[in-house]
Amino acid sequence: MKIFNFTCLPAGRNFFQPSFSKFFDGRTSPLAAAIFKRGGVSALPTVLLLGGIIIEISIAIAFLTYIFNQTNFAARLSSEALAIAKAGVADAIVRVINNKDCPAAGCPAFYTLSINNRTAAITICKDTCAGIGKTQIESSGAAFLQNRKLRAVLNVNPTTGKVDIESVQEIAV
Repeated sequence: MKIFNFTCLPAGRNFFQPSFSKFFDGRTSPLAAAIFKRGGVSALPTVLLLGGIIIEISIAIAFLTYIFNQTNFAARLSSEALAIAKAGVADAIVRVINNKDCPAAGCPAFYTLSINNRTAAITICKDTCAGIGKTQIESSGAAFLQNRKLRAVLNVNPTTGKVDIESVQEIAV
């Protein structure tokens, strides 16, 4: 079965030019003749189309990867903000346990707590925010652009100094 017919070019040329006009045991195929007559004209748009599709798919995958990473990063920062807010509530509870009259001298009504570049702004309010005999603690944790806020209400016995945690809840920022 003969597929390619190589013929020698005119004098002065030292290479062969393939002739694709004979296919299928020497018979000429009109479709093959039409394709090879046009040369690479139809190949260029096909390559450009396939290349464009591959580039578009690559851009879509890169965009989805970026969005996925940003979502995971935001979720991690949000949990870090909640953790620093919890640390702020725990620190304020320890201050109230150590000083039953907090906020008072030596126990500020507002302070900040920093751990690993994350900050919590803590406010302690006694008898006015949550009611008489109660101390309210609000801790707002911040991690980069994510903020979470917790509110704790404590019952403090004025004579014994016993502290009971009534509630700890997350509130909207």
